[in-house]
Amino acid sequence: MIYFDNAATTKPLDIAIKKFDETTNQLYANPSSLHIEGKKSKKIIEDAKQDFNKIINAKIGQVIFTSSATLSNNIAISGMIQYLKGKIKNRKLKILYSEADHPSIVETVKAQRDVELISIKFDKLYKYLIENKDIEEYILSIYYENITQFKPDLLILQWVNNENGLILPIEKITKFVKENVQDILIHLDAVQGFLKIPFFGFNNVDTMSFSAHKFGGLKGTSILYIKEPGKIIPIIFGGGQMEGIFPSTENVGSISSTIAVINDLFPKIQKNYRDNLIKKEYLIWSIKKDELLSKSLFVFSNKNFIEDDISNSNIDNISEISFKEFIIEKLNIEKLKDKNIFSFSPYIMKIYNDKIPAAVLQNILSDEGIMVSIGSACSSNRKKMVTDTKLYGLPSNISDKGIRVSFFINETKEDIDQFIDKMKQIIKKYKNW
Repeated sequence: MIYFDNAATTKPLDIAIKKFDETTNQLYANPSSLHIEGKKSKKIIEDAKQDFNKIINAKIGQVIFTSSATLSNNIAISGMIQYLKGKIKNRKLKILYSEADHPSIVETVKAQRDVELISIKFDKLYKYLIENKDIEEYILSIYYENITQFKPDLLILQWVNNENGLILPIEKITKFVKENVQDILIHLDAVQGFLKIPFFGFNNVDTMSFSAHKFGGLKGTSILYIKEPGKIIPIIFGGGQMEGIFPSTENVGSISSTIAVINDLFPKIQKNYRDNLIKKEYLIWSIKKDELLSKSLFVFSNKNFIEDDISNSNIDNISEISFKEFIIEKLNIEKLKDKNIFSFSPYIMKIYNDKIPAAVLQNILSDEGIMVSIGSACSSNRKKMVTDTKLYGLPSNISDKGIRVSFFINETKEDIDQFIDKMKQIIKKYKNW
C-alpha cells in the first residue's frame, strides 16, 4: 500500500504507541481521585501542560485536552461568541472567517444565532498562481481590507488549509488585527501546521486547536490552548475537569502519548519540512517532465521553484543520481525570498485533472493500492460542497476533479514514482472519456 492521505490521519509513531501502552498499564487511576495513584495520573497531565506551554513559548494561558480538534474548535468558537455577546449589547456580533476553512469552523459559525457573518474567499488565487504573482501580498490585502472595513469582533483563521495546503501569513495578519481592532478575539485552527510548518509568534492569538492524529499521535486527543480562560463561556458541563472547559475524565494514556510525540518531533521541524519539500518538488517535477501529465494535470501550489534549474540541467538519468542531493543543492533559501515557495505546505498538494471526476479517480487509485483523498475527511460525505471555483477561482471544468496528496514522514521516491506511473496509465486510458 502507498499511503498519501496523511492530512486525514497519520500513522502513529512508535513512540506514541509505546508511551500510551506504558502509561495506560502503569498509571490507569482516575486523575480526579485523591489517593496516591490518582495524584500520579494528575501529575502526568500537569507535566504535559507545562511541556506544551514550553514548546509554543507561552508564558500565560491554559492548556485543555479534548477528544478531537472538531470539539476544540467548537468549544473555542462557541465559547468566545457567548463571552462576546455578554459584552456587546447594542448590535450583532461580527465574525470574520472563510468558507474554505475546515467544516468544524464553518458549520460552527453558521449554527450561531443573532450574529453577522463575514466570509472571505480567494477567488483570484488561481490567476495569481498561473501568473506567478505574489500570493502572500494578495492574501494579506484581502484580510486587511475586510478587517479594516468590518472591524470584526471575532476573527477565525486556519493556519494551513486542510485541502490544498495554502498557508496563511498568520503572524502578519494577527499583528495587523491587534493594532487596528480594539478588543478583538482570534481563534487559530493550527491542526495542519503544528509540528510541520516552522513556528511563528503565537502572542496575538487567543485560542488555538491542535490534533494528535495529524502529527503521528493517536486518534482521540486534541489540545486547545486558551490565553485567557475567562474569555470563554463553557458550553459543556460536568465534573469540572480541564478548568470546567472540557469536563470529562481525562485520557491520561493518550495525553502522555501526545506530549511524547510533540517532544520528539519539535526538534525535527526544519528537517522534516525540507524532506517533504524535496518530495513535493520531485512529484511536481515528475508531472512536468512527462508530456501527457503536464498537459492533463494542474498542481494547485506555488510554481515549482527549481523548474528553471531543472530545465537547464542534464538530469535525464534521474534514476542514476540522488535527486535529494540535487534538490538540496538548488534549495537556497536566500534565493527564494521573492518567490511563493512558503505560501503552500510541502505536506499537502491538490492535483486537478481535466477528465476524471475526483471520486472516480480516488476509487481507481484505491483499487491499485494508492490512498489519496478528495478533500477533508470531515466533509467528503457531504452532499453539497462549496466548489473550488467559488473559493479559489479555478476553472469550472476542473474544480470537481481534484485529489489531495498528503505526505508525512515515511514516503519514498519509489512511492512517488509508482503514483506517477499509475496516473499516467489512468490518464492515458481515460483521455478520450
